[in-house]
Order: sequence, then C-alpha cells, then structure tokens
Amino acid sequence: MKFISWNVLNVNKKLRRLLDFIYKQDPDVVCLQELPESFAEQIRDEGEYHVEYTYDFVTESPHAGATICTLSKKSPVRSTEISYFEKGYSTLMDTLIYKKLRKTTELHKAVLTEFQESNIVVINARLSCAIGTCDRLEQFENILKTLDKTKINILCGDFNIMDSRLFNILTGWGRGFRKPDYLTNERKTFDKLCEEYGFVNVFKGQSTHMLRYPMKQLDHILVPKGVSVSESFISRFRNGSDHKMLVVSLDI
Repeated sequence: MKFISWNVLNVNKKLRRLLDFIYKQDPDVVCLQELPESFAEQIRDEGEYHVEYTYDFVTESPHAGATICTLSKKSPVRSTEISYFEKGYSTLMDTLIYKKLRKTTELHKAVLTEFQESNIVVINARLSCAIGTCDRLEQFENILKTLDKTKINILCGDFNIMDSRLFNILTGWGRGFRKPDYLTNERKTFDKLCEEYGFVNVFKGQSTHMLRYPMKQLDHILVPKGVSVSESFISRFRNGSDHKMLVVSLDI
C-alpha cells in the first residue's frame, strides 16, 4: 500500500503540475497540507480519488483557505477531523505574519480516515510553526493520545519539528518562546514520543525541505513498529513547493 505526504504550499502556482506528478506515482493514499480548497474540490470533481479535508487556515474571503486534505483510492469507512490544540496563544509571528499580513487564522485540525478492509487509520496534519517548541510537541502528543492502538495507525504531515536548536534560539522571540522552549531539544523529545507510542520515523535524519539547514526534517511519515516498509524515497522534484514529496510503500 503506497502513501504520499506533501506540503504543497498554498500559494504554489504549479499546483496542477504537482497534482499530476502525484497521480503518476499511483498512490493509494495521499496526505496533502496547505492545499487550497478550490483544488480539493477540483480533485473531488475529477473523481479519481475520494477526498476528505478540513481547514488548516481560514481567511476573510470565503473558500480561500488552505486545507489538510487526504485522498484515497478506496472510500474510507470513517472520516473525521481532530481538533488537537485548544490553548490560546499570542506570538509575534502569528499576529504580524498570519493575522495582519496574510489575513489568516490557524485552526489546528487534522484529518483522520479509516479503511475497514485493512484496519488502517491515516492521520494527516500540519503542526504550527508560529508557536513555541513545547506547544508544538503538545500538539503532536495530543494527536497521539487520540489513536486507537488496536488499529494500524499511519501518521503523515508537516510537523514543523526543528532539528536546529540554534535556529530555535535565534527565532524564538518571534514565536513566543518561554524558558522551557529554549531549553527543550525538540527533535530528541519528538523521538522519545515516537518511541513511547510505538512509531518508526521512516525518514529520520533526512532533509524534506528546500533548505537543508536549519529546516531539515519538517515532514514525516510515521508507521507502527513491526510494519514492513518495502519502499521509501523523497522526491527531488518540488514542483513549486518549498517541501519535498515523501513516498512510502508498506506491506499491509
């Protein structure tokens, strides 16, 4: 079973080409982040994939927001959204860049889809980069806590985990960092959570962003321990996105 995860960049002018590139890979499930709603509806109208999405960003203009969108060849038996962060916050990045400049608001929601015939649950999410390290790790753990351990859970998305502590130190002032955020090793804490909940980070240590440093592995596909990975690769073709496409084939 083939899975793709990709943050496609909501202002990407090459989205049509990017989507055609995805179709050529013939995936069973595709997890997209920052997909404009108009493209989610276009994919639905084309009829090649079942489409489930929720809003990631909303704007002042109706239907102009970005979505977390999951595509699947087979119709899911269940699809729902997960609200994984209810805590109020105010950071310089969120206030100036998101709200005032872009006129957008983050909703902190993920898409969960379940497929009956294979007992598989796929969670698609984009964690915020406009908050502190501890809050982002809390977002991740909140998603983990919702999982049914009797299912085969696959977690996909742009988790915005920063591998560079120096980058966090230099930019923390704009993202509302407090003392614990500066002291936390984000990658190590993330790895511990994966270990605690029984997940393997398929692309651990690999670069998924156009900038190898300091934004190294922002994007992830996490699979349960014991699930066999028959193929995995990161495409070098970005097709207008600032992130790379992740592809994993699992023997399930």
